[in-house]
Amino acid sequence: MRPFIVKNNIEKKTVKGDRGAARFFYHVIQTCLDNKASLHIWIFVMSKLLIPKLVIIGLGGFAGSILRYLVSEFFSRQFENPWFPHGTLAVNVIGCLLIGFVGGLAEIGQAVSPELRMLLIVGFLGGFTTFSTFGYELFAAGKDGQMMGAFINFGLHMGLGFSGLFLGFWLSRAI
Repeated sequence: MRPFIVKNNIEKKTVKGDRGAARFFYHVIQTCLDNKASLHIWIFVMSKLLIPKLVIIGLGGFAGSILRYLVSEFFSRQFENPWFPHGTLAVNVIGCLLIGFVGGLAEIGQAVSPELRMLLIVGFLGGFTTFSTFGYELFAAGKDGQMMGAFINFGLHMGLGFSGLFLGFWLSRAI
C-alpha cells in the first residue's frame, strides 16, 4: 500500500501513514479543524456532498419505517395469533423480495442511479426491514419457553426471506 501525504500549507505539516482511508480522512479533518480557511472548505464539501446523501437516506428511512409499521399491523390483525409474529415475517419477506429486485436492477445497470439505490436500499429498506426485531422476537420466544415457535419463526424467515430475495433478483432479470 502506498503511503498517503496530507500537507497543511499554512503550518507546513506533513503527515505520512499507510493505514488506509480512515487514517487519511482523520488527518484531513484534523487539518481542516486546525485552521479556519480549511474549516470553511470542509463545511462547503460536507454541505455539497454528504448532507444531500443523508437527507436522501433519511427520507427513505422515514417512509420505510412508517410502511413497516402499517404492514406489520395489517398482517398481525389478519392472523391474530399471539404466539407468532406474522407482521414481522411479512415485512421481512417483502423486504427481501424488494431488496433482491432493486439490487438485481442495480447490478445490471437498469434505471437505478446511486442516489436511487441510497434512497431505496439504504434508506427505505433499511427502515422497512426488521431483522433486529426478528432477533429480539426469537430471543423472547426462547426465553418464554416457546422453542417450537422460535424454530418455526426462524425457519420461515430464512426460507421465505431468501426465497423472496431470489425471486426479486429473478424478476429484475425478467423485465
